Amino acid sequence: MGSNFHTPWVNSPAAGYKTWGSTSVNPTWAEFDKALTYLKNIIVGCEGALTWDSGTGVLAWDAQLTISYNRTDGQACHNHVAAGNVTLAAGQFAYCDLSETNGATITVVAGTITTGTSSNFITFNRLVLAYRSATSGTLHLSSLPQAWVDITAGTSGSAGTSGTSGTSGSSGTGGTSAAERNADLVFYPEYPGAVLTTSGTSGNDPGTSGMTSDSEVVSNVRHNYYEWKSSATSLQSYDIALQIPIPFNFTGFQAGTSGALTVDIKTEEVAGTNNDIDITIKRDGQAATSASVLSSQRSTSAGAWLTVGFDETDAVLAATTSGETLDADIRLYSMASKYARIGKINLKIKVQ
Repeated sequence: MGSNFHTPWVNSPAAGYKTWGSTSVNPTWAEFDKALTYLKNIIVGCEGALTWDSGTGVLAWDAQLTISYNRTDGQACHNHVAAGNVTLAAGQFAYCDLSETNGATITVVAGTITTGTSSNFITFNRLVLAYRSATSGTLHLSSLPQAWVDITAGTSGSAGTSGTSGTSGSSGTGGTSAAERNADLVFYPEYPGAVLTTSGTSGNDPGTSGMTSDSEVVSNVRHNYYEWKSSATSLQSYDIALQIPIPFNFTGFQAGTSGALTVDIKTEEVAGTNNDIDITIKRDGQAATSASVLSSQRSTSAGAWLTVGFDETDAVLAATTSGETLDADIRLYSMASKYARIGKINLKIKVQ
């Protein structure tokens, strides 16, 4: 017998040795019980999306994996795997070794199955997550519970189905295509996830109007907007700070000149003397702001709505990934009671 879960039996190692005494028997049963405790009812949850690249063999998860199980003292225990990936060659399996420390962060690695030798996948505290077939290269999920998306073939699959031949499935039945498609993520004032915040050092004197929100219809098109207006004799500014959650099925921004992220603006005057607008974007948690900051934006015709925007090649947008938060800071300037308005924000994205 092998020694995956127990101390191998020894035949009378010394004179007077009691083969069936507690000293020799108990360790075997204790370790067997420990093995059973680990192996039953392990729960694996994924907070994000699983993707599988059948071309490169990369299995990835874009958010934390949480693993719940019974440790050897019978207590419930959590382990965590940070967002990441593992590369599987044909005949390899993805696994992690559980830790007795509650809340421990563990890692997923690849192992190779070799027949005719001691098993390296049925081993105490080792949890197998997925296996890549040695013959077809198909991914088979073991403990990962949810559907995965094949980013090479544009298909999806789940435990018990292949998903790598242009079809999808769940529990042996047909499914839907996971091909990439275009979508719009639209925000109208008053924006969800936005706050109003003072800016600058000049006191932000609003004069008689300050920051307001309202709506107007121009040529049968409704425009909801924020308006900043100050009667002060020097430019006063106010910020609208918006946080935009990027969906977990996001794959990138659509191509187009100044079309990936657009903002509708309106100023009372064309000149920037009395009204102006700055727009800055960045990935939340990152210091770098957009390489193409939209500063000194104004209507090209006095009092007319204008759409301005960023290309998909902008450094911040090009680096944005699913599950992140995009920060947009919109600074409105006004003096002499000339308004600056900000309206709809639109993200033209690609999703799977």
